[in-house]
Amino acid sequence: MQLQWIGSRRHTIPIGESVPPDGWFGARPRNRKWHPAQVSAVSRDALTASGIARRQRALLLPSAANVVQIKYEMVVKAVQELRRQSVLSIYRCFMFKVLPVTDSAVDSITPEVFTLIVQPESERERETVLLVNREEHHVIREGVLLRAHVTFHYQVISPRSIGSNNQGGEFSAAYDCGFVHNDPWVRLTSTSVNTGGYCVVDPGWLAGRGVGTYFMNLIVQWVQQWPDAGVMPIRLLASDASGTNRKRRNQFYEQFGICFNYDCEGKKSGSSRPMKASDLSPLSEEKLETLSSKVIQKPLDAQMSEKAQEIQLLEMEVWGLKNQVKQGYAEMERASRAPFLWAAATHWTKFWRGY
Repeated sequence: MQLQWIGSRRHTIPIGESVPPDGWFGARPRNRKWHPAQVSAVSRDALTASGIARRQRALLLPSAANVVQIKYEMVVKAVQELRRQSVLSIYRCFMFKVLPVTDSAVDSITPEVFTLIVQPESERERETVLLVNREEHHVIREGVLLRAHVTFHYQVISPRSIGSNNQGGEFSAAYDCGFVHNDPWVRLTSTSVNTGGYCVVDPGWLAGRGVGTYFMNLIVQWVQQWPDAGVMPIRLLASDASGTNRKRRNQFYEQFGICFNYDCEGKKSGSSRPMKASDLSPLSEEKLETLSSKVIQKPLDAQMSEKAQEIQLLEMEVWGLKNQVKQGYAEMERASRAPFLWAAATHWTKFWRGY
C-alpha cells in the first residue's frame, strides 16, 4: 500500500496504517503528499506559503536585493559623474581665459563663456555639453579699427569624452581694413585675413549635428558689421568630398549664400565666387527654429544651476535606495530566521490588502 503523509515536517501521520513505520520521527519521506480531506484550506495555504517562503528566501529575495543594490550603485556613479563634470566645467572655464597680449595697439579683448547643448540622436544617447569661449580682439590705432578677429573655442564635456584629452575645436573669422589696395576684407575661416583656414568639426562624431552651422551663423553675423568688405575666397578640396561628406559640406556653405565655381561636375572641388560681406545670408527664422532642435545655447550659470539640481535629486534618490537596501536585507533576515511565520504574515498582509 502506498502511503500518503500529512502534517508538519517533524510530525507526520500515515494514512491507512495503525503502526507508524520505521523512521517515523527520523528521516523525512521522499515523496510527501498532502491529503486534501484532512488538511483545511487555511493549513494548505499556510503550508504552501511556507514552501514559497523557502523558495523566496533562496532565490527571490536575494535577487530583489541585488537589483536594488545595482540601481543604488548606478545612481551613486551618476552623482559622482555630475560632480566631476561640474568641477571640470569651472576649471575649463578658467582654463579658456587667454591673457591679453602686451601690445599698445590691442584695444580690447572681450571674452564670453557659455554652454552649447547638442541634443542626442537617439534615446540611448545622452545630450552632449560643449563649453564655449568666445574671444574678440580689436586692434585700434588713432581711433581707427585696423584689424579684428573673433574665435569660438569649444570643449566637449560629456561622458563620451572621458579618457580623451582636449576633445574640441574652434571656429574663427577675421577683418582687415586695408589688406589689398587699402580695401577692407574679411575671412570666414581664420583669425587672419592673409592666412588661409578651414572649417572642421572635431571630434568627428559631432559632425552633422548642427555644431558647425551654429558657429558659422555667428561668424556671418559678425562679419556683416563691415558690409562693404570683400570675402576672401574659400577653397574646397577633393580630399574632403568622400562619401556623404561632399553633399553635406557643399550645403553647409551654400546655406549662407556662398556660391562656388566647381572644377568638375561632381562638385568635389572648387573656389567661392567674389562677393561682399553684405551678400552673405544668415540663417532665416525657419532654419534657426530647425537648428534649435539640434543645439541649444545656455548661459554658464544656468547650466551649472541645472547640474546642481540634478545632483541634489540624485542624492535624494541615493538616500531612498539606501533605505530600500536596508529594508530588503532586514526582510531577508526575518524570512531566514522564521520562514513559516514570515510566509504566514506575508500571506495575511496580502489577503488583508486585497491582492
